Amino acid sequence: MPTSKGKTLYVGGTGEGNYTMIQDAIDNASDDDTIFVYDEGSPYYENVKIDKSITLIGEDRNTTVIDGGGSRNVILINVDRVTIFGFTLRNGEWGICIWFSNCNILSSNKIYENVYSGIHAKKSSYNKIINNSIYLNTRGIWFEFGEEAEYNLISNNIISNNQYGIEYIGTYSEISKNKITNNTKVGIFLFSPGWLPCKYNIITRNNISNNKYGIEIYSYCKNNFVYHNKFINNFMNAKANESYYNKWDNGKSGNYWYNYTGKDKDGDGIGDTPYIICTNNIDNFPLMEPYGGFDPDAPDAPEINGPSRGKPGTKYDYTFSTIDPNNDDVYYYISWGDTTYEEWIGPYGSGEEVTINHTWKELSTYIITAQAKDINGLVGPEECKLVTIPRSSTTYKPLTIWLIERFPLLEVFLRAINLLR
Repeated sequence: MPTSKGKTLYVGGTGEGNYTMIQDAIDNASDDDTIFVYDEGSPYYENVKIDKSITLIGEDRNTTVIDGGGSRNVILINVDRVTIFGFTLRNGEWGICIWFSNCNILSSNKIYENVYSGIHAKKSSYNKIINNSIYLNTRGIWFEFGEEAEYNLISNNIISNNQYGIEYIGTYSEISKNKITNNTKVGIFLFSPGWLPCKYNIITRNNISNNKYGIEIYSYCKNNFVYHNKFINNFMNAKANESYYNKWDNGKSGNYWYNYTGKDKDGDGIGDTPYIICTNNIDNFPLMEPYGGFDPDAPDAPEINGPSRGKPGTKYDYTFSTIDPNNDDVYYYISWGDTTYEEWIGPYGSGEEVTINHTWKELSTYIITAQAKDINGLVGPEECKLVTIPRSSTTYKPLTIWLIERFPLLEVFLRAINLLR
């Protein structure tokens, strides 16, 4: 949809003043303008560069085509706050390249047959990549560097027939509800070269099937959360480095593994024995059936709003809200991730914002988990939020922080000689 600010420029079609080339419209646009591209005139043979905070909309993603001519980027973004919606982007070296910019939205595009990657992001944060079809590239989605790649959302995409479905280096991000299938090397690849972090990411509710490796978590990647995914017919469902700890369940339920051979004697839907990927990587609560199957009359997954970082011993407010399809009142079950709970509090009105505060006492990373049920007892899906209670910035001298972040084994050595307390 066009933005409420700015003017709208048109490309293609027969209107008076319409541009012939997309780049010409961008060059004449200002921040907060919308550019609407008609499919009349498609395919547009261009390498588009966006250096203004605009919304770029295609008339129909199946028929509004930008062809990169076999070279460079089909679209290059090097400014914050760009939205791209409703295009086919093909035949470039990269489909969309997000270069040192943040807060971009890429939605409802088809991105295929690009040499290196469908979407390539470098040092880019707070992006939303949702509802795209990405296929026949070397990498479907590639976040290349991690120091400044954080709080990205990759959700509800179909990512298929690439070599790597998603390759991600970054922190505090969510990869959720994607269909990741038939990628010849890895469905989801969490990677770190050692000096760049890849941690505290949530990977949940993805359908990961028919890849060589469903998910691979490389060396130096740690404290990532993988749960409520479906792993089906992959050559190897999961591969991880045994020296680095990652969590494969949320403390109550984990993932569905099609080759799990354990039993469920008590019939609670959770396997009686863990699913072991390797040392330090164990799903303690493997699911006997794929996650999902909620009643259509049950409330939606709650929306959770509040701080993502904080200090130990400090009280923080969080708001919870959900919509019930029948406008029934709802109750909330909230787990704070530290063995404390709010157990079916309510009732509250459908859509009503409920504010609850909580204090974490220890330095750690926690997952807030919330579910809603209506007054008829119908329970809806969970929603989660990651919260980090880090060390105080005054705990170490700045040089020590820099060294420990880049050489993790140094912390072990310093503790051994009692320099860190």
